[in-house]
Amino acid sequence: MYKEEISTLKHQNDALAKALGKAIVGRDWAVGKLKSLDLPNKQSLVRSKLPNLSKARQCALLSIHRSLIYYKARELNGCNTAVLNKIDSIYREYPEYSYRYIYNQLQEDGFNVGRDRVLKYMGVLNIWAVYPRKKPSISCRDAQHKVYSYLLDKYWANSGTTKQVHVPKPNQVWSGDVT
Repeated sequence: MYKEEISTLKHQNDALAKALGKAIVGRDWAVGKLKSLDLPNKQSLVRSKLPNLSKARQCALLSIHRSLIYYKARELNGCNTAVLNKIDSIYREYPEYSYRYIYNQLQEDGFNVGRDRVLKYMGVLNIWAVYPRKKPSISCRDAQHKVYSYLLDKYWANSGTTKQVHVPKPNQVWSGDVT
């Protein structure tokens, strides 16, 4: 009697283990697919009225913070979108324009906006003038200073090769270079 009950429980246990294994493999596959989603898609997956799964648990399964579900993006307060769009179009056409040139262009196009406002809007758009910068000239020689050759290498002009000077002992010759 007990042997039959033990064998039926063993078969039930094996069946449950198989079902659990399949469920774990399916869960791992779904988690891998969910990780590849971007944030807006993950946010759209969270449902508010699931009877068995709270929002907090859904967010934990999707690996997103719960506050992202309730977050609503603010509109830019006090920003004129027409001016922002015009500044963006001017910048795309002339990326070398600074805020003064963009201000002048806006005035020519009929927008009534000040220079400071243009500078603020450029900060909101995270744009700035692109122009070449002069590199500091730190490697230019001064005509008054004599240039000494590197004494350990002797250059042979006729062969175009460098001959190394033989130094037999350690600490016999020291060299330094200040660049």
